[in-house]
Amino acid sequence: MAGVWVRKPTASEIAQFSEYKTWSKEPSTWQGSKQENDETFLVLQGRAYVELADGTRFRFEKGDLVTLPAHEDKAWTWYVTEPFQKQYIFTKRGQ
Repeated sequence: MAGVWVRKPTASEIAQFSEYKTWSKEPSTWQGSKQENDETFLVLQGRAYVELADGTRFRFEKGDLVTLPAHEDKAWTWYVTEPFQKQYIFTKRGQ
């Protein structure tokens, strides 16, 4: 699946994310579910990765800005390897 994007945010992106909801998770593993919109999140704490059905892994950690594309199926598995916290927003593709 194309479209997973992990990068370092700009100062203005960091400021923007301070307004978004926060989500936390202890180390665990689970199968992703259908997602109708793109999700972009700023990692505030911890480390995690998603693994696609083909075995490709995208790793992210504190300070990364990540975009996961919308998808119709359980396209990936989440692995939280350290206590994880993010601020996130969902957007329709192309916005």
